[in-house]
Formats: sequence, C-alpha cells, structure tokens
Amino acid sequence: MPRERYTALILDFDETITSSDTIFVIAETAYNCRSSTNSPTNNIPSWSFFQKTYFSEWSDHKPPSPPPTPSLTSLRTHIQSYREVEQTSLTRVQKAGALAGGDRASLFEAGRRIETRLGWADAVKQFVALNGGKESSASVKIVSLNWSKDLIMGVVNAAGLADVIKKENIISNDLEFSADGKSTGNILGGILTGVDKADHMGFAESGGASICIGDR
Repeated sequence: MPRERYTALILDFDETITSSDTIFVIAETAYNCRSSTNSPTNNIPSWSFFQKTYFSEWSDHKPPSPPPTPSLTSLRTHIQSYREVEQTSLTRVQKAGALAGGDRASLFEAGRRIETRLGWADAVKQFVALNGGKESSASVKIVSLNWSKDLIMGVVNAAGLADVIKKENIISNDLEFSADGKSTGNILGGILTGVDKADHMGFAESGGASICIGDR
C-alpha cells in the first residue's frame, strides 16, 4: 500500500524556526531606521519599556479557573483569556508609533541575519521531496503571531526556501505601510493568541492530512 501523502506542512515561526523570539528585531529595525533618517521620535519610549510593561501585565493576568474535567473548549477559553493582554500591548505600541519609520527592505535584511534552529530548512526540503516534489500540490505554510511578513521572508530567503514558502503562505500579522514605503507603526491581522492561529490554519481547505510543528 502506498504511503499517504500530506497536503500541508504548517510551521510556527518564533522559537520554532528561529532560535529565539524575534519581535525585538522588528522594533530594533524601526528604531534604527528612524535614527538613520533623523526622523522625529515624538518621545517614543525605549523598546524595553514596552517589553517590561507587557510581561508585567501578562504575569498579573488571572485566567479563568479550569473545570474539574479539562476539555478542548476549556483550553481554548484559557488561551483566549490572554487576548486582552495582547491587544492592550499591541494598542500601546501602535499609539506610541514605536514601529513607525521602518521599511520592507530593512526588515527583510534583518530577517536574513536571524539565527535559526539547526536543520529546519532540511526538514522542509525533505517534506517537499517526500510529498511529490516542488510541482506537487503539497504546501508549506508558516502560521505565526509575528508582526512582519517581510522579516519572516528574510529568514525563508536566507534558508534557500523562497521557492518553497511563498509570501502568500505566511499567515501572520503584518505592519501597515504608507505610500512612501515607510511603516505607519500600525499592525494588521488580529492574530493574537494560539486560538487565533488555529482558527487561521484552514484545515478544512487542505483536502487531506497536515503536519503541524511548533508552538507551546
């Protein structure tokens, strides 16, 4: 009996493909771009302020008590209870303009320099080879809470996988850009929790079995 082929490989990004969380790289890129162009900062706090405030609020959050018999529904409720913490942090970053002023090329190049986990690219290539090669209908997708598709594509490009993982197969938040090519500092997408990620995976559209790797 021939081995069943999978229709999709779905990967998390931060701390699955990458060695560590990369949101700070997006912030660092924006701060550096503003500095290099002498753009007004409007008294934007240092990125450490946003980090410390977020982790403090996250630690203070009290999720609902689990039922005597845990279920998938109670797990989703627990995870989704953190959505308000995530949205509050996101709103704070946007209102301050902390990520304004960066550009796509700088984010892409920053992504190319990010340290990744050993062997991830080989695993993707092996999946493609075992499921019909590059001409098959099998797809490789990244589903992430990250804030920049350009940063993710930089990582993908550095791994030599730009012909395998297309930008349209990256399901994540993304920065908004103005007509001059600069980030407005707004973050679009609304993917804030693991539940949001699961809801965006589109298993029903895959038409077959998928492999999902990553996330906690």
